[in-house]
Amino acid sequence: MSYYHTGRHLYVKRHKEEKSDAQYFHSKGRARERYGIHLSRNVYNAWIKAIQGLDDTITVRPLGQESRSLTHFAISWGGQEIPVVYDRNRKTIKTVLPLSGLNGP
Repeated sequence: MSYYHTGRHLYVKRHKEEKSDAQYFHSKGRARERYGIHLSRNVYNAWIKAIQGLDDTITVRPLGQESRSLTHFAISWGGQEIPVVYDRNRKTIKTVLPLSGLNGP
């Protein structure tokens, strides 16, 4: 762990967040803000596995492609469909969209 000193105070240097971690925290905030869902790391990873076709317990419906790396999906969760943007390059959910996102990109 590295430190830096500014006058009277000693601080711990924070490492720069990885892009994938930043996308998780962003998605977590949007899920809570838009749907009241607490998106834990386990649920987040389950959604990713469902999008990748590795988990059949969660229903996923493709909504369309935004670009070569970004695809929109609708995830059935808690009795509602939740639109998300999946980043194929990083294998992460980039964001959780509002209900208007169910219309596709």
